[in-house]
Amino acid sequence: MSTKAPNRIAEPPALVRLDRWGDRMLTLARARAYATIAIILFAVVYGLGIAGHRGLVDRFGHVIGTDFLMLRLAASMIRDGHGERLYDLGLQAAYQRAALAPETVPGMNAFIAPPFVALFFLPWTALPHALGFLMWAVIGVASVVGALRIVARYTPQTSPRLNSVVLLSLSFSPVIEALEGGTNALLSLAVFAAAYAALKEDRDALAGAVLALQLCRPQLLLVPLVVLVFKHRWRALAGFLCGAAVLAVAAELFIAPNALTAWARIAPSLSRMIFEPGMPYAIFCSVYALFQLPLGPEHFAIASVAGTIVSAALIGALLRLCSGAWSPKHAGFDLACAAVLIEAPLVSPYLQLHDLAILIIPAVLLAEHVGRGTLRVAFALVWFACMIGPAVTSRLVRVPLPPLAILAAAGMVLLTVGRGIRSD
Repeated sequence: MSTKAPNRIAEPPALVRLDRWGDRMLTLARARAYATIAIILFAVVYGLGIAGHRGLVDRFGHVIGTDFLMLRLAASMIRDGHGERLYDLGLQAAYQRAALAPETVPGMNAFIAPPFVALFFLPWTALPHALGFLMWAVIGVASVVGALRIVARYTPQTSPRLNSVVLLSLSFSPVIEALEGGTNALLSLAVFAAAYAALKEDRDALAGAVLALQLCRPQLLLVPLVVLVFKHRWRALAGFLCGAAVLAVAAELFIAPNALTAWARIAPSLSRMIFEPGMPYAIFCSVYALFQLPLGPEHFAIASVAGTIVSAALIGALLRLCSGAWSPKHAGFDLACAAVLIEAPLVSPYLQLHDLAILIIPAVLLAEHVGRGTLRVAFALVWFACMIGPAVTSRLVRVPLPPLAILAAAGMVLLTVGRGIRSD
């Protein structure tokens, strides 16, 4: 990643006016108020749903902690000696029906993660669902707070406002959605924060080993790995391969010899799950969804090609941005890291709203080095788009708003920084 420092250029009057408006309207006090209101509204609605639950199904017909239940059931299959059938959707459905009985829900939340993910949830199979879900939510919040505390060590302007940053982060819809569903997406925050800290300390091998834990959600790994290859960070890549090997051996030894190959067979079809019955298509949020949702399943191949072309263009632009020497102590390194984590979810063929939680880290990094009103407007745009996006997509127009907002916000940031990240 680049060591280049940002150079400013003359800004258009419209950007100057936007900058002033953002400074005036989006103060920290107002942001805290908006965040508090959002959290309270979520808590009230979610509480009403829980209060009217029937078994594990809430008042609105949603499974309480649906992703957490799916992960627990995958671990239960291993515990019961069915590791070789971990991706047998019929057996998964049978486990889900038994867990929800006598209630039923349409469709099925299938376990499609790499097999070693299920190993992490073996301890949770001994707990009642409600207790386990509550404990998992606490771990999710701790992941957010822990990630912010790690990044705050390298962002001195954030440290005095850490409580406010935590509040704003917990009001971010991807974080709320991850807590509500019980997904493991919030662990990605801790993984990327720890990897960033290791890179800042020139501990590349450790950074790579930590990054291997992100294989639990591999859809976010393409961009970081491409950048590491581009920058010739071979020690980081070696650390990553060692960590990946440990996870692979664990899957083969403790699940089944065919566990990894079974997952590899289904992995190419994951992007098509956006159109599976019962799948909440409105929470798909990558540039692929920008084409797949409007064109529909009958034009899936065309949409995928279009998404791939846009993703390749975005990666090419990122590599150009990250050209130059590698100097973790310079501001340009932080700006490049922010760009990597902004682009990582955008180019994933299979990505849902909760995966956008990692945008919290680049938001902190950018706020440290680009303290402008325009940046506040960019953050607010993404925050608002993630909040209303699923409702708009499912009820008004089949186009996901979050990736559009992220692209627009990235453009604002680039204009604010200047002509990108350039050499000293």
